[in-house]
Amino acid sequence: MMRGRAVAWLIAFAAPPALAAPAPGTAPPIFAPAPPATPSAPAAPLPDATAPPGPDQQAVAPAPPDPAQPPPPLTPPPPAFPPPEPPPPMPPPRRRLYGDAGSMELALALGYTQQSGFVGGGGFRRFVADGVGPGLEASIQKSGELTAGLVLASLKVVPFRSDSAALVITGRGGRVLLSDHLDGWGAGAGAGVILFFSPGVGLELGYSVLWLFPARFCADLVSCKIQGPELGLRVMF
Repeated sequence: MMRGRAVAWLIAFAAPPALAAPAPGTAPPIFAPAPPATPSAPAAPLPDATAPPGPDQQAVAPAPPDPAQPPPPLTPPPPAFPPPEPPPPMPPPRRRLYGDAGSMELALALGYTQQSGFVGGGGFRRFVADGVGPGLEASIQKSGELTAGLVLASLKVVPFRSDSAALVITGRGGRVLLSDHLDGWGAGAGAGVILFFSPGVGLELGYSVLWLFPARFCADLVSCKIQGPELGLRVMF
């Protein structure tokens, strides 16, 4: 009995449902067919990148690849100390003139005096300041049988100097030595002009006076004063 009910229940669920009968007095439903579907336009093919362009198309070059941007340059750190200032420009070289401080002079002298005739000698000088130079002079004079030698310290001052000429004033003093006679002393001064005929080489034209003392030293001489013109060669280095 129970088996028969189960079979009937399965048949009832498996069978398709029956169409319901139309109600009395109603028209049966009419099924109209659906209109045919409108055909759609075919999709346009994608352009071929390798195909040559048509006559109405312009060739487009492919965009170059975007290169990698370089990194920004590194800014060096500021120096710990400011850079040193450039040295000042060198001044133009100074013209070298006669009597410059530190220069030296060699002298060769030739002169004439009324007492002893011609005089010859030489000297050396070093300028310790511009236009001021101490030096040492030595000369010898001969007149007849009398020969005189002079060893004098001198100081030369140059109040005016240029490339072509210089004005000099010289003070001198020292020992006067006479042959077969007592020796004595002498002191005097002179002035002159040096004319330069090349840089550092000139000719001095001057006049000098030298007084002899003590009086007994020159009592038997022609005069106690030696004076006369001077001519000397001056070489500066």
